[in-house]
Amino acid sequence: MKLFAPAMTLSLLLLLSNTVNAQKDKPTAQEVSKAKTLKEKYEDEDVVISDKKTEITFSRNSRTNKVEVREEITTTFFSIASRADIGYSTGYDNESSIETLNLTDKRNKRIAWNINDEATLLSLFSITITVSNMQNSPFHYKAI
Repeated sequence: MKLFAPAMTLSLLLLLSNTVNAQKDKPTAQEVSKAKTLKEKYEDEDVVISDKKTEITFSRNSRTNKVEVREEITTTFFSIASRADIGYSTGYDNESSIETLNLTDKRNKRIAWNINDEATLLSLFSITITVSNMQNSPFHYKAI
């Protein structure tokens, strides 16, 4: 019986912390209002791009003596539906590579997602990112 009380207390604390943690992802009143306004404007869409930044840098590779181009794209998507599934594809050729892909939520916390690389199926390589269940909140996609 001595072990029961601490175990029960620990279980309750874990349950409460998970409940509080789950509450953090709820959209704010501002985000819900913004989603409703955007949904009126874009009736057929579930997700819109609210910001996109592309940065391109050039450098010379001293080993190959070739100019290398680095493109960094940061895109902020905003879900305007109560639940949205999206797919995002990007393409590259046989001389290019994708070094990193990051997906974060509005608190800059990493989001788990699936990569489907269709390189064996297509002559132009592509990666599709699928994100599910975004609820009226922004999330960020960054490819380098």
